[in-house]
Amino acid sequence: MRLILYFILIFCTLNSFAINYPNEKPVAKLIKPNEIPNVKPILGNFLYMAETEVSNQEYRTYLNWLKKNRPDNYVASLPDSLQWRNNSSFCEPFVTYYFQHPAYKNYPLVNISQRQATKYCEWLHDSLETYFALNNSIIDSFVVRLPSTEEWMIAARGGLPESTIYPWEGNAPRITTGKNKDLNKWRLNCKASGIYWYFDIKSDFITTSVYSYWPNGFGLYNMSGNVAEWVSETGKTKGGSWNLPPYNARIDVAGFRDGDSTAAADIGFRYVIEIISLKNVLKPQKLDASFFKKHLKQLPLLDSAKNTLNFVGATEVSNSEYATFLVENNTPENQIQYQNWSAYFPYKYYEMYGKHSSFNDYPVVNISFQAAQAYCIWLTKSYNALEKRKYKKVNFRLPTAKEWQWMARGGNTNYMYPWGGPYCRNSRGCYLANFCPLEEQYYFKTGFDYSYKYPNNDYTISRGVDGAIIPVPIKSYFPNLLGLYNCSGNVAEMIAEEGISKGGSWNSNNWYISISSHETYSKPNVNTGFRLWMEVIEK
Repeated sequence: MRLILYFILIFCTLNSFAINYPNEKPVAKLIKPNEIPNVKPILGNFLYMAETEVSNQEYRTYLNWLKKNRPDNYVASLPDSLQWRNNSSFCEPFVTYYFQHPAYKNYPLVNISQRQATKYCEWLHDSLETYFALNNSIIDSFVVRLPSTEEWMIAARGGLPESTIYPWEGNAPRITTGKNKDLNKWRLNCKASGIYWYFDIKSDFITTSVYSYWPNGFGLYNMSGNVAEWVSETGKTKGGSWNLPPYNARIDVAGFRDGDSTAAADIGFRYVIEIISLKNVLKPQKLDASFFKKHLKQLPLLDSAKNTLNFVGATEVSNSEYATFLVENNTPENQIQYQNWSAYFPYKYYEMYGKHSSFNDYPVVNISFQAAQAYCIWLTKSYNALEKRKYKKVNFRLPTAKEWQWMARGGNTNYMYPWGGPYCRNSRGCYLANFCPLEEQYYFKTGFDYSYKYPNNDYTISRGVDGAIIPVPIKSYFPNLLGLYNCSGNVAEMIAEEGISKGGSWNSNNWYISISSHETYSKPNVNTGFRLWMEVIEK
C-alpha cells in the first residue's frame, strides 16, 4: 500500500507542472533599457526586491559562469541536494531531479547555505554592473545583498499596516471572501492541516513555481510559504515554507531554523538591490533678472520711519539655486555635508539629496552659517553686476529674528502659525506643514499633569504621519498672506544671529514650528536651511 502511494505522489508531482496557478507567468526574458530587471520597489526610489525567490534556472546561470570563469569556486557553490533526504523517503527522486531537470527550472532554488546565497548576490552585482553600463543607466553605484529582517517584513506586508500578519488582508491562510469559485483556496504553499496532508485539496507536494499564487501589494510572489528565505542576519530566515504549517509563514514569526545557516530543502532566498548613487547631477540655474523676479516677494514696510524697500525669498533656497552658487564658489567651507544623512537613515541614497536632479526643488540643508552668508554676499555681487536690473544697488542677507517673524506672520502680529489659527491641521484633518506632529495616541495624564509619552522618548517616530519623512519641495503646502511658502516646517531657517533658526523643520514638533519659537544649531545638519532677505540700498 505504501509503495502504491509513493508512486501516486511522484506521478502527481511530476504532472503538477500543468497546473495553472493564479497569475503565474514565465520568467521575464526581455529587459527594457535603464530598468532594473525582475525587481519591485519596496522603499522609495532606492531599495528594490526581487519579485520572486531565486529560481533553479537563475542559479544555474551563475554556476555556468563559475564553471567557465572561476572553476575553483564551482564545486563549493553547488546546492547540497542530499538535503532532500532529511524530509521523507518520498523526496528521494528530488535528490537527482529537482535542481537538474528542466521541469523544475522555474521552481525556487533550495539546499544552499546563507553564505552561498551571499556569494550569488556578489556575482549578480557584477553582472548588473555590466548590464547598466551597456544600457547607459543613470545608476552609478549600488549593492546587491540579502534583505535585513526589517526590510523583508516591510516588503512582505506590501504596503499594508504593521499589524498585518500575512502578505494579504485578513488573518486566514485560505481565501474566505469573494467569488465562490475561489473560496477556501490556499493563498500560499505550506503544509496543510490534518494527519495526512495528501488528502487535503492542496495540490503542491513540495515547492511550486516562483510565480505561483497571488502577488502582494508590491508585486512580490510567495513572501509567505513555498520556501523560507535567508535574510542578512546570521542564521536567520523568514516566511515559512512548503514543509511548515501556515503559522510559520506569518510575517511576525521567526524562522524555523534560526541560528543555523546551513543548507536545507525548504530554504531559498531572494535579494534586494540598494541604490547608492545616481549619475546625473544638479543643473545650475541661469542667473539673470528673471531669476530674481521669480524668487522674491516684495514686503510691506516693516519700519515706516526708515522707509526701506525690502524683499524676501518666496521659498527657502533650493538645491539647484545653491548649485548655481557652487559653480563659482565650490570651496570646502561652502560644500554640502551630504554624510549627515547617515545619522537618520541607513541608506546611502539619501546622500543624493543635494546632488541629484530629483532634488532640484528641495531646500538646501547641511551647509554652515558661514556658507549661507557667503551665498548672500555672492548673490549681492551678482545682482549688482547685472546690466538689466530693476534696482541700482541691493543687499542680500539673512533676516533678523524680528524681520523673520514679521514676514512669517504675513504682516499680522497675532498669528501663532503662518496660516493664522492655533491648529496644525485644516478642517479636513490634513496637516498644514511638513513637521513631526505630536500624536494624540501618545498624549496621557499623570496626576494633574498632561504630557506626551513616546517610546524611549523618541518624538521623531511621528515625522512621517504628515506624509513626508524628509524635506519636501520648496513650494509645498499653502503660502501665507504674503505668498511665502513653508515659513513653518520643512527646514528650519537660519537668521542673522548665528546658531539660531526659526520656523522648525521636518523633524520638529508642533511647538517648534510656531512663529515665536526658535531652535539652536552648531554645525551643518539635515534640518537647517535658509531664506533670503533683500533690502534695496539705492533705487
